Amino acid sequence: MKKIAILLLLFPFIWGCNSKENKYNIVDYGAKNHALSTKAIQKAIDECSESGGGTVYVPAGEYISGTLFLKSNVHLYLEHGSTIKGSSDLNDYTIDGKTYGLMYAMNAHNITISGRGTLDGNGTFFHEEGVPHIGLYPDYDVNFTRQKADFMNPKHGLEDGPIAYKNRPGMQMIFLFCENITLKEFTMVNSPSWSLRIGDCVDALVDGIRIFNNLLIPNSDGVHVTHSRNVRISNCDLRCGDDAIIVTGFPHGNEEVFEDPSNSTKDKQFGNFTNYSENVTVTNCVLQSRSAGIRVGYGHYPIRNCIFSNLVIYDSNRGLGVFAREPEANIENIYFDNIIISNRLHKGHWWGKGEPIHVSSIPRFKDAPAGYVRNIRFSNITAQSETGIVIWSDKENDIQDILFDNMKLTIKESPIADIYGGNFDLRPTNSMATSIFEHDIPAIFARNVEGLKLENIKVEWSGNFLPFYTYALECENVKDLVLNGFKGKAAQASLPAYSLKNSIIEK
Repeated sequence: MKKIAILLLLFPFIWGCNSKENKYNIVDYGAKNHALSTKAIQKAIDECSESGGGTVYVPAGEYISGTLFLKSNVHLYLEHGSTIKGSSDLNDYTIDGKTYGLMYAMNAHNITISGRGTLDGNGTFFHEEGVPHIGLYPDYDVNFTRQKADFMNPKHGLEDGPIAYKNRPGMQMIFLFCENITLKEFTMVNSPSWSLRIGDCVDALVDGIRIFNNLLIPNSDGVHVTHSRNVRISNCDLRCGDDAIIVTGFPHGNEEVFEDPSNSTKDKQFGNFTNYSENVTVTNCVLQSRSAGIRVGYGHYPIRNCIFSNLVIYDSNRGLGVFAREPEANIENIYFDNIIISNRLHKGHWWGKGEPIHVSSIPRFKDAPAGYVRNIRFSNITAQSETGIVIWSDKENDIQDILFDNMKLTIKESPIADIYGGNFDLRPTNSMATSIFEHDIPAIFARNVEGLKLENIKVEWSGNFLPFYTYALECENVKDLVLNGFKGKAAQASLPAYSLKNSIIEK
């Protein structure tokens, strides 16, 4: 029995290092603990792929690296106690004049990363603690806010971030035009920008990974799925300085999110060419975010057929968000089920103002209408928030068939309501007037919706509220409004529970 026990203890080492024909230990290629090892790790990856595939083994230790290019048929195994840490020298991420992040895969298939090791993006090194980040361009006008010139004033504190940067590496890990991706169990920390992008891909599994970012870093999203199909995300713990899990319709070649804006479908063997982001499931995850726990939307490809279930979202700036912004970028058949949300107002230049749920269809660009939003389901939701639910369409009928079923919504008193509250945040939009603007805060607000059903809804208020907190339900131009089992009072004793403008409750 003792011999069997010893063999079992040695199995991970034997599995990682024996069998020279398809196991590639990075130390054998010159990787050294606490030293720049980019060339050694890349050589192991290249030889593994060129020989038909196998496992690139990363033993315990910390290996400094610039950009690594992942290749087809390679399994990168991160042993417990191992770390690949991003270099602090930007030159190590610049190849042929283009800046990349720590790991990059293009036009490849059958890539796996697994193990109990860590990928450290070294993001905090490239940021300026104590200096506020205010965005690349103005996206709101304080004159439209309730607080006017006092809105988002640094004098109120910078403890929520975001913090500024001058130059930083690209996204920590990117897969573009890839198929059959498996990412399991490893940990990503301290990303300088997006942590993981799955773009224009087909068949991806993300299971049991952890992403622990510096929550002060802007754009440090968690798992970002752009124009991809058949993606499964489960059992993850994500703590991000921006949206935690995202499904978007960003296309190839979009300069806002690509390090290489010249990319196109030309000469691509693998990936998603359908012009749909679709068939995405997310389940059994715990999420923290300075923006949205879950975001669906942005980009000009349509999004459809996504399910988000069994989630806990906490200490976030926004819980769940669905955003149509560009022509033909329609969003439909999106289901949210069994979700606990606890979010709050945050200081700083983050999108969102504490809403537990946000659904909107608003043009992002001048003279270009937004797509529609249809068949969105929210069921079995428990939410505590410092702002109410917002459903907003600029045009009639662009938001249709919205169901809330079995939801308890508690609006809590916010300690920063006077300096940040009493505003709607609809960014990005084509007008400063509808970016961040003064608006009363009901528990549920809906505008220009066709088909809104609220079943078994309970609204509660906890604390003392400023006068701009108002009704349990406020509707403007809502057709086919159905209330079954709706319970709730206004925040102010002088107000009725409902305010209905050009909206009639169906019997």
